[in-house]
Parts: sequence; C-alpha cells; structure tokens
Amino acid sequence: MERKDQEELLSLLEEQARRERYNQIDYIFPPTGPLRRELYPKHLEFFRKGKTHMQRGVVSANQTGKTTAGCTEDVYHASGEYPDWWEGMTYDRPVTIIIGADRGDTYRDSIQRKLLGQPGDAGSGLIRKSILVDTRPLQGTPGAIGQYFIKHKSGGNSQIVVRTYQAGRTAFEAMVADIVHLDEECPREIYSECATRLATREDGRIYSTFTPDSGLTDTAIYFLDGQDKNNKHVTKITWDDVPHLTEERKAQLLSLYSPHERECRSMGIPFLGSGAIYPIPHSTVFEEPFKIPDRWPKAYALDVGRTMTAAVWGAYDQSNDTWHLYSEHYLGQALPSAHADAIKSRPNGDWIRGVVDPSSHRSEYDGTTLYDQYRKLGLDLQNARNKVTGEDGGIMEVYQRLASGRLKVFDTLHNWRHEYQIYRRDMNGKIVKENDHLMDATRYLMMTGFDVMETEPRDEFESKTYDDDRNPITGY
Repeated sequence: MERKDQEELLSLLEEQARRERYNQIDYIFPPTGPLRRELYPKHLEFFRKGKTHMQRGVVSANQTGKTTAGCTEDVYHASGEYPDWWEGMTYDRPVTIIIGADRGDTYRDSIQRKLLGQPGDAGSGLIRKSILVDTRPLQGTPGAIGQYFIKHKSGGNSQIVVRTYQAGRTAFEAMVADIVHLDEECPREIYSECATRLATREDGRIYSTFTPDSGLTDTAIYFLDGQDKNNKHVTKITWDDVPHLTEERKAQLLSLYSPHERECRSMGIPFLGSGAIYPIPHSTVFEEPFKIPDRWPKAYALDVGRTMTAAVWGAYDQSNDTWHLYSEHYLGQALPSAHADAIKSRPNGDWIRGVVDPSSHRSEYDGTTLYDQYRKLGLDLQNARNKVTGEDGGIMEVYQRLASGRLKVFDTLHNWRHEYQIYRRDMNGKIVKENDHLMDATRYLMMTGFDVMETEPRDEFESKTYDDDRNPITGY
C-alpha cells in the first residue's frame, strides 16, 4: 500500500473513532451483538411505559444500568432525536429537565460522566458534542456542571438543570419542568415536590431510578405499593435481567457484600431492617411451583375487609411438618358473593375448608355478619374467633416456620410477595396496618389450619389411585 493510501486509511479510521467518541448516544442499546437491546427487556419496558404513565420507577439491583437508562431517556428528550426503535414518550419541542441527585460530588462522578463524558473531553458522553451548546457550573462542587443547554432538532434549546437532595426540598421549589429524573433514592417530600412541578404539564413525566439500599423508606414503599396506582409504573431489574453481568462477575460482586446485603444488591429487594416483621431472605421463602400430591391435606384462610379481601391456600406435607402456600385470592371493592364465587371456583373449591378473619363476626353486611354471609354463600368456614391466640402469637408461629424452612411460598403468589417485603412495624413498634391482608390470612392459616385441613375426599382420591381391579396406581 502506497504512503498516500496509508495516510488516507489512517485518516478515515481516526474520523470513525472521533465520530464514535462524540456520538455515544448512537451506540447505546444496539440492534446486534452480545449487548443488543432485545436482551434488555426490562429497560425497554421502562422506556415504553413512559408513553402511558406520568410516574415511573426503576427499583433495581446495583450494576444493572438503571442510571444509564434514565440518562439515555434524558438525552433523547432534550435533543428530540429518538431512535427508530423508540416506543416511549416523545416531545417535538425543547424541554426543561430536572435531574435530582444525592450530592454534588456523587453526581459529578456518575451522572455527569454519563451525560458529558470524561473530564476535559465534553461531548464524549451521551450528549453529542455537536448539540452541546453550553454549560454552567454547579455551585459548591468543583468540576460539577449544574446546567446544560442542548440543541433540540425542532429549533431552540432544551436545558437540563441539576439539583441535589442534600440541598433540601426548597432547592426544587418554584421550578417549572417538563421532565424530572431522580437518580438514586430521594426523600419522599422531595419526590412529592417534584411531582407538583409537573402538575400543570399534561405531558409531564417523572421517573426515579434507584436501588433500595436504605431499606423500607417511605419512597421505597411508595414504589413497591402496587403497580399502576396513580398513573405509576414500576420496573424491577435484577442481575439476571442483564447480559453484561457474567456469572463470574456476579459471584465476584456477591463476595463483596455481607449476607444481609445480597438480596438488595443483586435483586433490588429493600434491606430488611429492624422494622421488618419477617426478616427472612426471599431466597429461603419462595419456591418454584410443583404439583401438590393429592395425599397432602389442604386448607385456606380468608381475611375480609371493605376495601380488600384476600385468601391464601396451603397444603401440608406431614413428612417434614411444612406448609406450602400455593394459591391466593386478592380482590378489592367487591361484594361477598364475588369473593365466594372466586373461592368456590378454585381447583378443589368444592371441598377445601377454610378459616376466616375473626373480625368477620363483627362486620355487618345487609344486617348480618360477613361470617354468616359467607356461610350462606356456600363457604365451609371454621369460626376462628377463639382459635387465634392473638396477633403476636400468630406472627411468632409464622416467623418460626419461615426461619426454619417449614413455610414455603410458590413464587407465583405476587401479591403475597409484595405484602411480605413491606410488612413492618412503625417507629413505635406497632404493626403498620396497610397492605397486610395476605399476611393476616397466613397467620390464620398457620394457627388454625390444622383444625380444618382435609385430604381429597376418599371416593375421588381412590378413583385416581386404584384401577378397576383395585390394583394401586403408583405415583400417589
């Protein structure tokens, strides 16, 4: 190759490297390769839900790319340059974006580098060098940028404004924004203030990306408290949801954490602090569903309420004194007949007996107690009024079984899992009586389920276990 050709090739390679360096946004979530976007379904879900939900949260493990996802969306909105695969919210005008961060120094060393690039090389991050119009410093933090001006494709400039939680709620007051991105967990009062900033924006959006490593805070509970409430969507991302973490890397990371940290760091489950009623790791509680043998006796427990009624079904393995919770009913704002029909329509619902919330004998519906109503509707319920030895007694029974592995829960019981992770005591040691219906039902079942549990009726069972010549069929 002649010298002239070599120089031309070198020039082309340098230009290609320069373009890649200053257009990083084009290479995020690529269509092909080992880190192609189809391998990040949870991140794509987070983006997509922005189309329909004003509030979004990514409650995730560490190292899953939650901050990168939030910053990527920030840049798409600020520039108006959306990729052809984008299904989320879009803006055809310049926007104002507030980014909230814990402190100035942590913001500078994390979010700023993702947006701006390496120190001294502005434009080598997610914001293209060609559209970065200007920046302003963040007061009080050397080297930190507090305001970005970004050229929007429609004309005019968008701006990104940085505020820190350390500065308090007042730092977020009196601002008008189209979008708020809160990175890492913020105090609940700051979140509320930021949501207020969007009150007059019909297309306003707020999203929070964090790992709940501060435990069951008000903010964590808000995002864990029910999906699609108040136009809110929550995406949960674990280490198993991202391809950039190899099994070897996961093992290395786990070795850095103490046992009580590992579920938070790897799965995004809040730390179990002193307020948690059942401080037992999820990994020892939940199990994959399996076919329950017919010979295992079964029962269910019903917790009644005006806003929510819940039931949980359990099967008892006598060989190792273990209950397995395998099904749940969770329905609010419905008549007793709707709950009764749902319970009776369950598999084996015609013979499985139940225990009921003691308060059903006090609650009245159409002049009769709920207990009587459910009995008239065909539910075979045991009067649990004198069977439960107090709330604390039931909690201790459940706790001891969970701790010893003698109470397991199918991982398909999503409502049970949700209540379990936020079941807690307040600062005064009292149980927080919110979102605890399945927890109450579990107490009733553990305390009184032995009184009502039954195996499948003999005639039905024998028809399955013997052939026509009365020879036993193996497998039962």
